[in-house]
Amino acid sequence: MSVKQHCRSDWLSLRIQSLEA
Repeated sequence: MSVKQHCRSDWLSLRIQSLEA
């Protein structure tokens, strides 16, 4: 479960970075 949550966080971080870029 923790791994899945971490994966989701990474995906969100990538989306945010893309938007900020």
